Amino acid sequence: MNHKNHRIARPAGSLPRELCSCLLFLLVGGVLGVFSKWMDTLACGDGNVWAGLLLKLSLPHLFSEMSIWALLALLIAVHSRSAGKAAGNVFSFFLGMMVGYYLYTALVLGFAPRAVILAWGVLTLLTPLGGILTWHAKGISLAAVVISALILGFFLSETFAVGFWYFDLIRWQNLLMTAFAVLILWDGWKKCLWSLLGGFLLMPLIQRLLPYVVGGL
Repeated sequence: MNHKNHRIARPAGSLPRELCSCLLFLLVGGVLGVFSKWMDTLACGDGNVWAGLLLKLSLPHLFSEMSIWALLALLIAVHSRSAGKAAGNVFSFFLGMMVGYYLYTALVLGFAPRAVILAWGVLTLLTPLGGILTWHAKGISLAAVVISALILGFFLSETFAVGFWYFDLIRWQNLLMTAFAVLILWDGWKKCLWSLLGGFLLMPLIQRLLPYVVGGL
């Protein structure tokens, strides 16, 4: 594949504009972090119509899974103007999400799980690297296909339970998020098919390794 298949960064904006975009992702992450923790506290059958509706839609459970956050990060990184900007935007988003989530936990619910906060803090520090790699997933270069396969492999691992004698759908919402991930990464049928094939091949390995990366969190 020639160099024209590799993604090219867009020109940078003014410094205030660049900082404002990072601040926006920080605020959006903070709001979603608070919203996610609030939904964690919803109780079934408490007479609250709004809470009951959210529970019927499975939103509290949805926002407690990694796939929804990975999808939002994918959307942010892919649409950033450059790999460096993707790193800053994704880091700002996850920093805001973590701060909002655990501030709500500490100030409203009255406890602060230090070990868990520290572990997620370390993972948040690694998100810029994920943002850089994800930005390069667009395009039709070999690197883009490999990175797309890794990304889709993660979403597929969250969607299907795979064993020697079974292949089961875990949750239809995760299947929907996998479809959205395919659309976000779309660069033509050829790349899509190769990325999906790679994702399916990587899925069992990712399912085995992921618990060791985020186990207990």
